[in-house]
Amino acid sequence: MLYVSDIKLFLRGDMMKKIGIIGVGKMGDAFLNAIIESNDYKKDDFILSAHTKNDYYREQGYEVSEDIAYLLNNVEMVILAVKPQKFKELFSSI
Repeated sequence: MLYVSDIKLFLRGDMMKKIGIIGVGKMGDAFLNAIIESNDYKKDDFILSAHTKNDYYREQGYEVSEDIAYLLNNVEMVILAVKPQKFKELFSSI
């Protein structure tokens, strides 16, 4: 289980580090909202990749990328929030 306090501990330091969330469906959205509600992070601190809701998150002001390799190369922490049956498809695209 990953807790917001774990993320805070990992990202503590002088510079805010970017968080990538792959799979911003119900589970990924719950992580995103919990982290944002902690008031320690803002929309600029994330790069998101959602299978179907990329336009929605762009409209909300988040950086969104369909390119998983780009996301992985530009964040310090990744939250993988995809269903297990999607792992093979996801990893074959990297």
